[in-house]
Amino acid sequence: MGVIMLYRRQFVYGLLGLAASWPVRGFSQTEERRFDEIPPLPSSMQGSAAIDPRNDESSESFGLDDASSEQRRVARQILRKSPTATTPYDVAKYFEEVGKGLHGEEIRGYMRAWPRNEPANPVIVSFFSATNFSPSGDQTAWCAAFMNWCIRRSQEGRPDISRLFRPTNSASSGSFRQWANPVRFRNDGSWSGERRTGDLIVFQKINNDGRADPRQGHVGFYVDEDDKYVYVLGGNQFEGRPVVHCVNTKRLRKLSLSQASEIKIRNVQNGLKGGVLAIHSVRTAKSLHSKNLNT
Repeated sequence: MGVIMLYRRQFVYGLLGLAASWPVRGFSQTEERRFDEIPPLPSSMQGSAAIDPRNDESSESFGLDDASSEQRRVARQILRKSPTATTPYDVAKYFEEVGKGLHGEEIRGYMRAWPRNEPANPVIVSFFSATNFSPSGDQTAWCAAFMNWCIRRSQEGRPDISRLFRPTNSASSGSFRQWANPVRFRNDGSWSGERRTGDLIVFQKINNDGRADPRQGHVGFYVDEDDKYVYVLGGNQFEGRPVVHCVNTKRLRKLSLSQASEIKIRNVQNGLKGGVLAIHSVRTAKSLHSKNLNT
């Protein structure tokens, strides 16, 4: 399959929160979690910390070089230690823990994009083994690759594998719009059903004409929500200045299609740049919350 050139800058969305801690519905004060964190770079790359890792169609091709043998060894070790025979959310939580330093400080930087003058992050590149696309280094948008990798990894060793919803094998977030069972987010801000931590949540990008893009958007794991935001654990989530895409839990504006369309059209009229995302749906299934459907 040829290289799919979905550049990082196409997936920067403006309606994101700043790094902070918030008590969220579903979490007690003692369980208060930190959102929107950025894992630091590996120590060998600290001199490149101020370099913007994003690329767009007009930029040179950065981040395409192969990682060193040592970097690939570390990446394989990180991937091998991820859990199996579990839920996809548990696999994603493991990677978030890596980024938080719970499995060693030095490997935290493998949960984020590396600067443009450094090699492609071999962990991010490896996520595409769960898709039918070949990535352009680590500059290819990888939220769907991360989700597919977590789903596939979680199903290894499960005795009920024949009963599970299989990965989409696509590097497009839009491939999850028909996955499993839908819970719709209505234009009046209500949901068509219940959501649970560990479900998938799918967003659609709003184009300049106010219409939803048929393919592009974002996908991650639903964690929780409040009146204004949904909290999403996923990959290719953008943070900070310069912007870094990483694995973390972040908050995203809880916008219906009609709300997001109005905002996008108004932004275009006012000459404001930055993307807008609308919630497409939450995708749910019993297998997302059970480690064995046969019991």
